[in-house]
Amino acid sequence: MGPICYDFANRLVQPLRRPGRRALATVGLLCVLATLAACQSPPMKIDAPIDIGDPAGPTLDQVVNRKQPPPRDRPMGAVLDPVAVTYQMMESATDDPAAAKDVTVKVERSDDTGPCPWRRYTSDKRVEHLGIDASGSMVMNAVDDLAFNVTNWFDPPVPIFPSDLKPGEAKAYRSTIVVTGMGQPADAPSRDRGVYDVTLTLSPDRLVQTPAGWFICQHLQRDHTVKLGMASVKTTSEQWYAPGYGLVAENTSENVRALIVSWTKNRRLRLIDREPLEEAR
Repeated sequence: MGPICYDFANRLVQPLRRPGRRALATVGLLCVLATLAACQSPPMKIDAPIDIGDPAGPTLDQVVNRKQPPPRDRPMGAVLDPVAVTYQMMESATDDPAAAKDVTVKVERSDDTGPCPWRRYTSDKRVEHLGIDASGSMVMNAVDDLAFNVTNWFDPPVPIFPSDLKPGEAKAYRSTIVVTGMGQPADAPSRDRGVYDVTLTLSPDRLVQTPAGWFICQHLQRDHTVKLGMASVKTTSEQWYAPGYGLVAENTSENVRALIVSWTKNRRLRLIDREPLEEAR
């Protein structure tokens, strides 16, 4: 969910693309950026995962997914099933439950016959196109931005969870971003182009606690940079994936730079509930 944040850059430069509005939009954009920079969120407190077997951790009977082995035909994190997942989200440095809010992410299979037929609705204005490639890796080849009525295509598709990544190993990937009108194919006339660079590092399994309980998880770190128009976004994201559950926890720090202003935003997600959906027939 959080790992792809090129839409920040996309939203920043969209007003400047409209003829006759560039000067006014530039002044307004500078005011908005200055305000955001002044109230950027402070560093977030990170609750540390526990090593498996640590006496301070839970017993195996307390671990939710203790009896569910990783799927053999795909990595633990590459779960694409019709489901509604509810997370607790915090965007501040406090651990006060009153500061958190619940967000629901839905995953459904579409009629798309292409390589990424699954749709993940991370909000009412953002839809990710996901799939499992021939190697068993979860990938994303496009994102629909309903706020600006555009589709952002990635060539090659962005890896969400590579199947060949081993603990202690890091791999770098690069994709070209092509922005088209909503629903138009990737080879349609583009409105803008950008670059997406990401390095993925897999760490040994850890025990992670969320409101849904304790989970044995794979720890994936994403360090990625998006450059689109006059804006750039650098993000570091720690993600914990559990077999049969997918993403159960995430800590993200995003640094956005546009024109002469920059600011940082932090977010934390924790799994609350995962409810299977009946697949459309």
